[in-house]
Amino acid sequence: MATPLLSVIVPVYNVEKYLLRCINSILTQNFTDFELLLIDDGSSDKSGQICDDFLHEDKRIRVFHNENHGLSYTRNFGIVNSTGKYICFIDSDDYIKPNYFKYMFDNVGDNDILLCGYVSRENDGSETKIFANERSITPVNFGENLVDLKEKYLLDTACNKLYSLKFLKNNGLLFTAGELFEDTEFNIKLLEFEPTIKVCSECFYVYCQNSGSITKKYNPDKLKTLKLRAALLKNVCGELDGYSDYYLIKSVFSAFSDMFFKSSGLNKRQRKEIIRKEISETDFKNAAKSKYRGGKSSSVTLFFADKCGVNGVYFYSALIFFLKYKLRKLFLKVRF
Repeated sequence: MATPLLSVIVPVYNVEKYLLRCINSILTQNFTDFELLLIDDGSSDKSGQICDDFLHEDKRIRVFHNENHGLSYTRNFGIVNSTGKYICFIDSDDYIKPNYFKYMFDNVGDNDILLCGYVSRENDGSETKIFANERSITPVNFGENLVDLKEKYLLDTACNKLYSLKFLKNNGLLFTAGELFEDTEFNIKLLEFEPTIKVCSECFYVYCQNSGSITKKYNPDKLKTLKLRAALLKNVCGELDGYSDYYLIKSVFSAFSDMFFKSSGLNKRQRKEIIRKEISETDFKNAAKSKYRGGKSSSVTLFFADKCGVNGVYFYSALIFFLKYKLRKLFLKVRF
């Protein structure tokens, strides 16, 4: 097989229910100059066999079977073994709409990264488009564009993007193994190397909400991890007119809200104690006084952080949880 223009990296782990849909959405694209890397991360179901079955049907497919190491390791394995000029990541429980690859290559030009919108598909079949207006981002206008992309959660996934493989390899960019929210860290980290980015508003990637996802369970490490992400953003991108401080507060509230999952095993007193300890930290107090005002939700968030104490923060965190998981359609519009 000649060197392809695109390498498509699909990590596979116990997704026999969704894998056929994912692979078929890739193989039926009208853009054909790609290789498909199906990387089985030690699946215990029939996912590995499904990959092998496809191997004999299409010469563009390469299948790898590894012991279980996690998503970051598997994506890095894909990066190292890719031969294309560009790469893209597709999660195996998601899928892509027709013309996705063609659209990306019609628009990428000579940029290091192409960033598209995506569709968030709920379990009930409802869909919400997440996108930003078209633009070109360079080191000159980077700061003024980052906040918009971050607030629209377009930097929190690696799956709606086309990456120059040369750019990634020249700068030693890989995912950090064993990390929560590794996509966010990866995308923030690469900004330090001043890539040129083309933003497109079309939404071809379909992100399927999964009730079993790690993002829908309580994880005691989430608070620490999100604080590290906020520190990384500030270190790489600077103050951003107060947004970096607001992002820290917003991240802490996100972690607080997850304490209301039943799986946390936390009672009211324990939740309040965690809140009390965190909001007494100097970094939190200073960040709560951020002058950033990106809309009503940011103003409300900063008000509760700065003025309302433990009881107010507890109430607001519970409200975020209720909106995020019980009234999700409304949450996607408000986006606390």
